[in-house]
Amino acid sequence: MEKYIRDLIRKGENGQVEFKKTISSLHKIAKTISSMANSHGGTLLIGVNDQGLVVGASVDEEMFMLEQATVWYIKPAIQLQIEESTDEHENTILVVKIPNSDQKPHACLNVDNDWVYFIRSQDKCVQASDLVLKAIRALPPDGKAEAQNQMTEPPTPNQLMLQDYLGKRKRITLPEYAKLINVSKRRAYRILVDLVRDGKLYEHTYEKAVFYTLTI
Repeated sequence: MEKYIRDLIRKGENGQVEFKKTISSLHKIAKTISSMANSHGGTLLIGVNDQGLVVGASVDEEMFMLEQATVWYIKPAIQLQIEESTDEHENTILVVKIPNSDQKPHACLNVDNDWVYFIRSQDKCVQASDLVLKAIRALPPDGKAEAQNQMTEPPTPNQLMLQDYLGKRKRITLPEYAKLINVSKRRAYRILVDLVRDGKLYEHTYEKAVFYTLTI
């Protein structure tokens, strides 16, 4: 097994790496793939359990499930790069590389036969808000490079305070951010919206509550 794959397993799951013992649902795997393509791309290791133990994959069955999911359960369809890797015990895993898509946003079909959009937040798939979808759609074809250039701009003091807060607590709401930097909610919201549009924050809605997390 290649060293970079062993390193991925050793570091564990995160926003761009996920383990799958097997593909049990086309809906679920489509959700994972589309969320990574809508974010920064990523890698699926199929045949690895949640604890990072290589258990091996049934290659033909898993390849069929991946093909079905990417063609019929995601739109627009996503082109994956797939390779096989075998460990010293002859267990084979599939290394599925998902691009940071230039055709985003990608919708996936859920169990209710509705087309919905997801993004990655840390190691979770979360449904994209209308604001996030608007920001994704506004990106030019070379938006990935543009977003990287924006990330090199010196952060403002308010952004530094936000980064420090999110580094410790992982998420923040609008009222919490307004209080943190001592400004009105209206001004705080404009700052958060700009950061979402620049690809530096994700906006999430969960049970009618809105909060923000770092994209990386």
